[in-house]
Amino acid sequence: MVESEKPNINRVGIKQNKFIMTSTENYILVEFVSEKGNKFAIGYPKSEGYTKENIDLELKKLDKNLIKSSGGFQSIRLVPDGESIISTGAKDIGIVNANVKTNNPPIPYEYTLTFRNNKGWGFTFKDESNDTYYCSTFRNANHTIWYNSSKPIMIGVK
Repeated sequence: MVESEKPNINRVGIKQNKFIMTSTENYILVEFVSEKGNKFAIGYPKSEGYTKENIDLELKKLDKNLIKSSGGFQSIRLVPDGESIISTGAKDIGIVNANVKTNNPPIPYEYTLTFRNNKGWGFTFKDESNDTYYCSTFRNANHTIWYNSSKPIMIGVK
C-alpha cells in the first residue's frame, strides 16, 4: 500500500487529504472517504492503460485543474441490479452508460458503480442519502467505484 499526499478536494465529495493506492491483477485501486465518512474505492482498469504512476500524478493535480463541474447534478437513476436511467443532461456531460450491481459477498464494498464516459475530467455521483462519490476520469474509458451506502440508488451526476 502506498499512501500519497493529495490536495484537499472536499468540494468534489472527498473528505480526506490522503488516498491509499493498491493494485490487483486487473485494477489500480484508490481508496477515499466520502463527505459522510463512508469509504469508497475507485478502480482504474489496467487494460485501459492506467498505472500507479499516472494515477498518482493526475490525482496530485486535481486542485490545479479545478475539475469539479460548476453545474448542478444531472438526473440519473441507477438501481442496484435493476434499472439504469441516464438523462439527456447526464449524457451531455459525458456519461455514456452506467449501472450499479450488488456485490455478493461484499468485497468489502457492498455496491459497484460502473460507468463509461466520452468526455469530462471527473464526475461526482450522488446517492439517495445525498452522499457523493468522486471519480477522476483523465481518460475516456470504463470506470468503477466500489461503495457502501444505506441508500445505494444513484440519483445524480455532475
